[in-house]
Amino acid sequence: MSNTKPFLGKATSNPSEAFPDVISLSLKITQDPSGWYSEREGANVRHMTLNSLSRSVGCLNKRCQQGGLDLQNIIMFYESGTFDFCCDGHEGSPAGRNKGDPCDNRFTVELEISRKKR
Repeated sequence: MSNTKPFLGKATSNPSEAFPDVISLSLKITQDPSGWYSEREGANVRHMTLNSLSRSVGCLNKRCQQGGLDLQNIIMFYESGTFDFCCDGHEGSPAGRNKGDPCDNRFTVELEISRKKR
């Protein structure tokens, strides 16, 4: 999953413009809890704020195709808390012609978000 896609399908890569109701946010994303895909310690943990937010986080599984975690929906629809997500990719063939078994990587997201009152 590419980190270069704009938020909300618009030509903005600025999270403050994409999420005007968000005052502040802090994300801690931990993937690969079993340590199968991480090449070095700590590579499976990412921290983000509203200023450093990317559209998505790529999967660490080298065989995973079209996987990762889309952060846009999490920011739009979730409140503060800890959530567990499965990778939405698959372990397809190297040429990409066949869709293989689902990727078994998992993402744990710890979200602290503050929104403007509606």
